[in-house]
Amino acid sequence: MALAYRLHRIGAPVTLLPPRDHGDRMDLEYEPFGEAAIPWTCDALARPDGRTIHDLVVCTKAYSVRDVLSTWGSSLAADARIYFLQNGIGFETGDRPEGRRVLFVVNGGFTAYRTTSNHVVQSAMKPIWIGDETGDDAPSDLRGRLDTLRDAGFLVRWTTEIILRRWEKISINAVVNSQAVLHDCDNGHLLTHPEAVADTRSMCDELGTLFEAMSVELTGDQLLDATTNLLKATSRNVCSTLQDYRHGLARHELDYINGALLEQARKRAIPMPRFEAIYMDVVAKFRGNASSATS
Repeated sequence: MALAYRLHRIGAPVTLLPPRDHGDRMDLEYEPFGEAAIPWTCDALARPDGRTIHDLVVCTKAYSVRDVLSTWGSSLAADARIYFLQNGIGFETGDRPEGRRVLFVVNGGFTAYRTTSNHVVQSAMKPIWIGDETGDDAPSDLRGRLDTLRDAGFLVRWTTEIILRRWEKISINAVVNSQAVLHDCDNGHLLTHPEAVADTRSMCDELGTLFEAMSVELTGDQLLDATTNLLKATSRNVCSTLQDYRHGLARHELDYINGALLEQARKRAIPMPRFEAIYMDVVAKFRGNASSATS
């Protein structure tokens, strides 16, 4: 919703694809950095209606990507671009619409959260990295799209190192999201809670050891600095994984984040005791939600 508003503001055509029918228009509110909310209306489409999509931005949780592509894949133009904004890895290994260009977006701190179903608060604006698996420079046919995003105020940067950026992002999310659920707190609290401070250090160190074995140029100290900087920039935020837990959901995307990192560690026989213990504690909490829902 935040991305859509900023594109709408400069006159770029944008349509939201909500999971439920909201009619062909959605009345929304965008609150920039705690200022007065701005009401606006966006085109909406809940199900394919024959229109062709040239740029599909997938903003769902990782576990919903397959459902999105199943619903909208037949609407994609032959030369369509698909932008994946998901945290984690592994979601992209499923069926992809053949021939479409796949782009990965790593959010360095463009953060927003909803206070109601139609009200979104923009809480931080940091660089956004875009790249593809080839590691090449930005293709000429994409430069116009990147310019549009910059005109909308996004700090967009093309990178030939999107794979490295993804590993860094998944690591930060693994540390922050799991601990936020474990301690049931906003991001800022993780900077002052003694146990969280110690665990952040331990988790980053264990991840640094894993990446050394993977020949990925990320050290524990680098991850600690990056995680600390994100916590400071988003101190008021309640991470989406914690929101899911508080809403009583049993489903979570940590399998694509913490679980995916642990799978890499198991392949290389790298022990990650504290990282794994925290992950298992959080998984148990979500299972508690599932038990409550069925009781």
